[in-house]
Amino acid sequence: MCLLVIINCNFTSQSYNHGKLLNPGDAMATIGAGGYFRHKDEGLHYYQDPYEKADSSAKHWWSLCIGYRLGVHDKVPFGNGIEFGFQVEGAMRVSTYRYLSGDYVIFESRELEFDMPPALEFDVRMGFNSITLKKSIYHHNCSIGWIVGYWVDNGWFAGYAGGWEFKKIMPYGNIRFLLTATDAIESDISVGSDNFFTTHDQRLNVRLAGGMAWRIKKMPILPDYISPEVSFIFPEFSYKSEIGFTYHIGFRWTNGL
Repeated sequence: MCLLVIINCNFTSQSYNHGKLLNPGDAMATIGAGGYFRHKDEGLHYYQDPYEKADSSAKHWWSLCIGYRLGVHDKVPFGNGIEFGFQVEGAMRVSTYRYLSGDYVIFESRELEFDMPPALEFDVRMGFNSITLKKSIYHHNCSIGWIVGYWVDNGWFAGYAGGWEFKKIMPYGNIRFLLTATDAIESDISVGSDNFFTTHDQRLNVRLAGGMAWRIKKMPILPDYISPEVSFIFPEFSYKSEIGFTYHIGFRWTNGL
């Protein structure tokens, strides 16, 4: 599923992988929200008829995600355990519509719009042995995963993440290489056509993410971690921009909600 209708690849923008894996049997739920800086011409539309004309502009784009992870083993395969998880991420926009009569605005409205179904990904993370530094512990892992595609085919990815654990904070960074699924809309593939399942246009993309996981005092209902994060995605972030920049914040609960 495309992150946005203007994006020609299928991927998620939010990560929150700080390098440290869960202990076997522990679970973690994540809720994230954010947005992105768009090209100034993206989301602009205009039409006119003999009696009335209207123009619209997508003023804000927002993304929401929900994820869940489970620790499975504390040793295999690379010395520091393994965990499985999934993430659902969708996007919406706040569009402003101005209805005009001649050069005069008759009225203006704002609407919340969903252009595409959310993206769904599954992955497995495999931890390497942690490294004890002078003032912190460096945790790192590699991951491989599958992104459910938009009917035609699927997406795949592999990545590496590392984070430095201090007493209450954990700055981290990660990189993900993606082979994105075919975008049936951009490729103009008609549902039910003879070439629907045989036309493929998978593309390569890279996502760089960085942030800081802030561990707060354990209290009922409140999250265990708050993680502000930014991501850079290239070389095909959208139809208008080769490079995209997103910003978001995640709230994480260990052992589930």
